[in-house]
Amino acid sequence: MNLGARLAQLCALGALLAACAPSKPKVVVLIVVDTLRADALGCYGNARVGENGAKPSPSLDALAADGIRFDAAHSVAPWTIPSLVSMLSGLWPWEHGQNRLLQPCPADRLQLARLFRERGWRTAGVMTNFIATSRLGLDAATVMCSSANDITNQRIDDV
Repeated sequence: MNLGARLAQLCALGALLAACAPSKPKVVVLIVVDTLRADALGCYGNARVGENGAKPSPSLDALAADGIRFDAAHSVAPWTIPSLVSMLSGLWPWEHGQNRLLQPCPADRLQLARLFRERGWRTAGVMTNFIATSRLGLDAATVMCSSANDITNQRIDDV
């Protein structure tokens, strides 16, 4: 069986399982962190303890324990913009063409958030990377896009 036929079968199975689910999840959180090795996080085995007994990543560890944590995740590109646009578009870097520093990204390339919104979900984004910003068009992937400093005192329900 060729790859296309296998993918079609998997998509049909996924649609069937989704239709049978009692309800859709209330929250989907996609956390993307540039230049963070998995082995620096507690949920991936870092048992080091810092000053005053501080664990390396207690909040992310709790989120991973209550959600889905991937053991094998790979990037499609060695740097931020092409990787991020691929995650938000489903396209390979050579398909979306976002491969130059500070190159604006057309809104029609960022499909993930739009697809969520069309199905009644709300989306939000916080970008703290100096090149993954609204001035480069990456706010099209979210309802709002700002630095973490701008929403520090807001609850996610208020976003």
